[in-house]
Amino acid sequence: KAEARAPQGPRPAPTQAMAKTPTPGKSTCADVAQLLGLPLQATVKSLVLATDALNDKGEIAGTQVWLLLLRGDHDLNEVKAGKVPGLDAGFRFATVGEIIAHFGTKPGYLGPIGLKQPVKIVVDREVAVMADWVCGANAEDYHLTGVNWGRDLPEPDVVADIRNVVAGDASPDGKGQLAIERGIEIGHVFYLGTKYSRAMNATFLDEDGKPKPFEMGCYGIGITRLPAAAIEQNHDERGIVWPAPLAPFQVVLVPLNWVKSERVRAAAEEL
Repeated sequence: KAEARAPQGPRPAPTQAMAKTPTPGKSTCADVAQLLGLPLQATVKSLVLATDALNDKGEIAGTQVWLLLLRGDHDLNEVKAGKVPGLDAGFRFATVGEIIAHFGTKPGYLGPIGLKQPVKIVVDREVAVMADWVCGANAEDYHLTGVNWGRDLPEPDVVADIRNVVAGDASPDGKGQLAIERGIEIGHVFYLGTKYSRAMNATFLDEDGKPKPFEMGCYGIGITRLPAAAIEQNHDERGIVWPAPLAPFQVVLVPLNWVKSERVRAAAEEL
């Protein structure tokens, strides 16, 4: 849900010429950045998805391959990607065979330049404003350095927020920074719309005097989730430490020798 705010300011001007650079055995952005002595933020990772078109029989009639470009230190948010037009009907990760057919090489050295077959490219907001970046050269053991939009490849057609936010990102209103915090879900709010009201013919008279189905919603607190959350928040090396509002009792009195000692029984009963 958290939006990665669009970077502010214009894209820097190119300062490097694009070059095909040997990167033997280095297939991850982190390894490539270390080899070249560059920050990970200067690299771009390629993720390949596919969408299948089905015929009337439910058989695959055609496949579209997609290339998603993210900064090397960022991770894909599949929910956000699923909102991109064309990917919103469902997608899958491309097979190795599909990748080789479109890029000419195996995963680890992929990039948007020198494709064997056309693909649809979706660019994360951060990548769209990068200059002099590094990506795969579509050749094993090689990467391209000094890549720039508008000079080495066309300006991106589709730019979208497709990454997970990270701590320190600008807040969506630009007035603060995002922090990553743990949370425990103990309740839900559901929007039901008119699904049940139409089925039950539950209506009201609108201001125009005509019956309309109720717009419904519901909420619920998970009874079984509550003790689980309480235990996660309240425990020590011996086990559960129930908070007072949930504790079945506050004190347990354990009288020893109850059967043998009348004095113990009397004292315990009195307490």
